[in-house]
Amino acid sequence: MAAIRTACARDDFRPRTSALCSFCSFREFCPEYGGDPAQAAPVMRARAAAREGRPQLPLAFV
Repeated sequence: MAAIRTACARDDFRPRTSALCSFCSFREFCPEYGGDPAQAAPVMRARAAAREGRPQLPLAFV
């Protein structure tokens, strides 16, 4: 999970397929499987908020 956070922070997501891919919970974001890594950060924030019982507030740009 730390590797995913680092990859998102650096905007550097290089997939490397292996036998472990079938167990990966981030496969939906992986370019090797047709995912979009740019969507990982907002989705992960929303999932963390839901896990912690906090509502995810919509962003408002002024």
